Amino acid sequence: MSAWIAFFDFDGTITSEETFFGSMQLLNPKTLKTLHPQFLAGQVTLRNGVNQIFSEVPSERLEMIERYITKVPLRVGFRELLIYLQCQNIPAVVISGGIMQLVDTALAPFRNLITDVYSVHLNVSGEYMRLVSEYDDGVDLMAKQLVMDRYSFENAICIGDGITDLKMAKRSNLIFARDELERSCKREHIPYTIWNDFYDVLESLKKHGLTNSDANCGALAGGE
Repeated sequence: MSAWIAFFDFDGTITSEETFFGSMQLLNPKTLKTLHPQFLAGQVTLRNGVNQIFSEVPSERLEMIERYITKVPLRVGFRELLIYLQCQNIPAVVISGGIMQLVDTALAPFRNLITDVYSVHLNVSGEYMRLVSEYDDGVDLMAKQLVMDRYSFENAICIGDGITDLKMAKRSNLIFARDELERSCKREHIPYTIWNDFYDVLESLKKHGLTNSDANCGALAGGE
């Protein structure tokens, strides 16, 4: 059992923008425009809506969003935070409702610092795209709490930005929230720490006492 484990969202958290939403805008803007107000009104679930959007897109257009993800910058301090967590023997797990092919491409340079990555597979074996998720619970395409259930831990760190991270936050002891997740935590009176980049998270973890006394490890976390 881990004393601490860190769970990261991907879109809008590790990336500086919502790449899943950006992919839908790029691939099928017409249907997205139709469904977006229905999402906001609660008339269509996000799960059902995104399945519809991608099911209308020819599989041959995968390359278009693969090129797109390479141009999206990641939030600064990500590598330094991962190094710090590794120094403290804190597993770093990424749970994304985004597309596996895009998530894997973006995280490839950091893969040796990340314990596990979970995301939604985009099946392009047929004429049209199809989203496939091992953790689809009928409500969420990626039910993040089901992924958390795979791990044995005493305390969890949640780092996220969206409403889809709320269930993950509710299962965590230390929550770093921004954007919609911050608003949701505030609305539900869930304690959280606001963050702008991963250096903020790193400094906060150190203040919480999650610091290794090994000087070399500390230097690595701050200067890699």
